Amino acid sequence: MVGIEAHGYGLLSAAGTIAAAWAAFASVRAVKRVAESQKELTDRQFHLDLFDKRYALVGDFISIANEASANGDSWSWNDFDARLHKLGGLQHRAKFLFGPEVPEMMTRVTDRLIAFKRHPDPENQKAVSDQLHELAPVCEPYMNIGAHMRLASSFLAEGRRAD
Repeated sequence: MVGIEAHGYGLLSAAGTIAAAWAAFASVRAVKRVAESQKELTDRQFHLDLFDKRYALVGDFISIANEASANGDSWSWNDFDARLHKLGGLQHRAKFLFGPEVPEMMTRVTDRLIAFKRHPDPENQKAVSDQLHELAPVCEPYMNIGAHMRLASSFLAEGRRAD
């Protein structure tokens, strides 16, 4: 009888070990799923933040350039230079948020604004406007709103599920 009890105890011990190992495996899988979900949410948030920064930068650049194009001929050089300084700062930041073609296009817009300030005629003003219209297609690959809106809606859905 002693042999049977010892043998039974061994089976129970082995079953307990297997159950503990299975529970540990299931726990590791659950932790892995949570980590993958957190990484995906972090990636989505990063892309949305990047989109917001790009959108704000381009919006500020276009706003200042439009203002300078509309009023620059009546501003003093000091006032005009202050706007150029702001545009230069935006161009510098654009180097970190976009590919090289966007800051290059911004430089062309700024050059046209300077030409307009030196010679405020309708032709130079139209050249500024044309350059600003050319900026949008250059920025577009970086501003894929459709993809970002899908990301935003799925990000918000994930947040609601977590609550």
